[in-house]
Amino acid sequence: MSYDFKKLMSEKNDEEILAVVASNEGDYVPEAMQAAKEEFVKRGLSSTKLAEEKLKLDYYKKVEMASLKDKNTAVGVILWLKIGTLLLLILGALISWWLNK
Repeated sequence: MSYDFKKLMSEKNDEEILAVVASNEGDYVPEAMQAAKEEFVKRGLSSTKLAEEKLKLDYYKKVEMASLKDKNTAVGVILWLKIGTLLLLILGALISWWLNK
């Protein structure tokens, strides 16, 4: 199935075009990236806005990575607390069994 990327990009607003052009080359199929670049030139969008969009995308990626790292840390702490609680319960049961023997 073939997509008409030129038509698709022509229907996007300036911000969306800037976001596509500012993204990494591998984020879109080459035909879509080329159509976005052509639409960027056709509309006369500024390279200053493109640079701003790239900075914004980099910032969002860094924030997202930091957020994932924080979530992984929190999950790790909760997991260790649950394991520790389980081990204490088992140890308590073993001590109780041994004392009542």
